Amino acid sequence: MKQFAIILGLIAVFGFTAGASAQSKVNVRFAPGKTIGYYNGTIKGAKYIDYVLRAKAGQTLRVTFPKNTGAPVYFNVMRSGSQEAMSDDARESQSFRGLLPDDGAYVVRVYMAKADRLNNKTSNFRIGFSIEVE
Repeated sequence: MKQFAIILGLIAVFGFTAGASAQSKVNVRFAPGKTIGYYNGTIKGAKYIDYVLRAKAGQTLRVTFPKNTGAPVYFNVMRSGSQEAMSDDARESQSFRGLLPDDGAYVVRVYMAKADRLNNKTSNFRIGFSIEVE
């Protein structure tokens, strides 16, 4: 019985750890007085990165991929807590420009296509963010 409890405990710890390492979160911050910033990132296989920005209703969010090496990367822009993309053209576009409808947090999720995830490919990228007032 004691061995069963130990095994069950190990499964719980390693099972949850494996799921947690499948993604990372980056809080996007701009330098004082700036409304634009760039981040370098790397994703491999099924991993993805969530970039979180805070903005106000009526501001415009711009996202660009000026540089990418390795497997192609894509992104979706979502309201925090939602899995529904604000734009569904991730495969056709390497940029996004959209007027934000609400105050709050927005997530830009960077990921690879399913075939590249399954083949455990790697991609290095540079992503840019800007928040503008119309």
